[in-house]
Amino acid sequence: MSSVEILIVDDQARFRRTVRSLIGFKPDCRVCGQAGDGIEAVEGVHRLHPDLVLMDINMPSMDGLEATRIIRRESPDCNIVMVTQNDARVAREPARSVDANGFVTKSD
Repeated sequence: MSSVEILIVDDQARFRRTVRSLIGFKPDCRVCGQAGDGIEAVEGVHRLHPDLVLMDINMPSMDGLEATRIIRRESPDCNIVMVTQNDARVAREPARSVDANGFVTKSD
């Protein structure tokens, strides 16, 4: 059985470590890489070809929305779930506007 390859993108290393740890409990999932901003996310998708990107919205250098727009153009089959500290009602529209597959709040 193959596992779902996941790229974690967030500017907070602590959050990335926590998510990586949680994913480690899922035998059918594997973290293939991590990125600290949108530029690294785009590069990571090109290099690693993940099945799923967990993409923070607010990051320095390039935010998750712009990175998602680029990934959608260049790797349209990549699944992207936006991750945000914002209230779900605030995040819903930006996630839709970049054609993300979904979104989740960090509190979830």
